[in-house]
Amino acid sequence: MFKMFVGRLFTLVVLLVIGSSMAVFGQSRLIYVNKSTGKDTSIAGTQTLPFAKIQTGIDSARNGDTVFVARGNYIENVDLKGKSIALISNYFYSNDTTDIVNTKIDGNLNGSYGLMVNGACYINGFNITNSYPGGIYISVSGSTLVNLITENNQGNGITVGGPQFTRADFINIVTRYNQGSGFQEHLQIVKITNIQSYNNSSFGIHLQSGTDTISNALVYGNLGGGLWVWNSNSTLSHFTIFNNRQDAFWSHANGFLKMYNSILWGNDRSGRITDARALIYNSVIENGATGISRNIETFLTYDSSNNSRDPKFIDTASRNFRLSNFSSALGIGIQENFHPGFDFDGAIRPNPAGSAPDAGAYENIYKHQPPTNISAEGGNQNVRLRWTQIPGNRISKFKVFRSTSPIPDNATAGVVTDTISVSRLEYL
Repeated sequence: MFKMFVGRLFTLVVLLVIGSSMAVFGQSRLIYVNKSTGKDTSIAGTQTLPFAKIQTGIDSARNGDTVFVARGNYIENVDLKGKSIALISNYFYSNDTTDIVNTKIDGNLNGSYGLMVNGACYINGFNITNSYPGGIYISVSGSTLVNLITENNQGNGITVGGPQFTRADFINIVTRYNQGSGFQEHLQIVKITNIQSYNNSSFGIHLQSGTDTISNALVYGNLGGGLWVWNSNSTLSHFTIFNNRQDAFWSHANGFLKMYNSILWGNDRSGRITDARALIYNSVIENGATGISRNIETFLTYDSSNNSRDPKFIDTASRNFRLSNFSSALGIGIQENFHPGFDFDGAIRPNPAGSAPDAGAYENIYKHQPPTNISAEGGNQNVRLRWTQIPGNRISKFKVFRSTSPIPDNATAGVVTDTISVSRLEYL
């Protein structure tokens, strides 16, 4: 699932397509790669005579150039070689997600990462697969990676390592079926908006000794656990962590996890804190604070802004983690200054405008969870309504519409409207 949120554009790149020649504007060039029609010769790289390999296109590029890669299964290990360039697939132009799926970098398990990012680059629209010791390795600060899939790699899907405090930004990432963690950083500064990490052999997301800001995440079905925060300062918002083995999260070894507006449900255990800190607000946590294991050197901040009621996803069997209209996650969130104004689908958040946001990765169109167990009893020309109020859902009053005729949905005329206190549980 992808949306075209390109984010911070690579400012050195000018994209031009001019007939059959290599596009040139100032010092920036557009270099073409096409496995089906290309040849790796010294005169290649144009639209009519592209290179056949991605690496050949990169080798010919200068700082500020763009390498455009057509669909195909490229069995090679790609190394940016320290260059500050843009590497894009046709998805950059088409917004067709099949361009991501079908523009593959296949590392062929030959002992090198599928993609080595060691220059300040902009990368958009690839599927990195079948690589050992992992899919993508980032070692230089200043890169932006968007609209990527990493899958079926022998190791982590994505690793951000290298010198201490490398900065990298990620938007719209899917990392799945890797024989390691879906995403791992070590001693880095990472910002992620929209990540889906599932069915990996280790953790969905592993954050170690860095500083991380992550919003809009779906983390599910990972065998090592959903999230591991090891000595990292991590601020997370709008996570949905579901059905992971072991822990939904583990804050460990002086880690400081700050989690807002999230849902932790259906995991072996809601969380674990060992010699670390965790702060959890405005979230749906299965079994509440009692579901989080702690040792003696642990600090947990957990208050009444959280609840432990069923979030009522639409259909977890089909991995649809959108919220039903009766979800306990509706309208319980807070507006933080770092989260984007949209949800995982790109819908405006909060919705409706001026309301409190929902917890989890998706925003529902309704403001609150409505009352439940609504019943009506008739007799003596009266109707008695009864209902069960949901605690903590920020409703201040009810409006009851009545008429001697059928009432259309959203009726505003021809009916009597009574406003009653939220403390009442019946109406006659």
